[in-house]
Amino acid sequence: MSENDASPLPIVVVAEDDFLLRMLATDILTDQGYAVLEAESAEVALMMLESTSNVRLLFTDVQMPGALDGMELARRVCERWPLVPVLVTSGQRRIRPGDLPDSARFLAKPYRQEDLVAVIDNLIRG
Repeated sequence: MSENDASPLPIVVVAEDDFLLRMLATDILTDQGYAVLEAESAEVALMMLESTSNVRLLFTDVQMPGALDGMELARRVCERWPLVPVLVTSGQRRIRPGDLPDSARFLAKPYRQEDLVAVIDNLIRG
């Protein structure tokens, strides 16, 4: 069991390769009462999910460095952890029907803080 498993706060994994955007999302979510694990790649995000049993949501960018992009990360998470909601974001790519797993949601960049919080609250808290 990792140290993160003991967190009383809902845990969100933020997978974003852009440091400033990752920091911004982390600050927004921390201010809203979430614990955040930061991943600079899809591979790191997968390792976090494998080592932390109570992740409540994955928030990922589409364009990521490495062998996996955010779309493949979303597919793998939805298959392996079907109870973990997935929120995908991009400012570069248009998402078409069928691009994402049925249970994943999309939020276009640039997003407003209020929109990010509302979508994540809805996915986690219903």
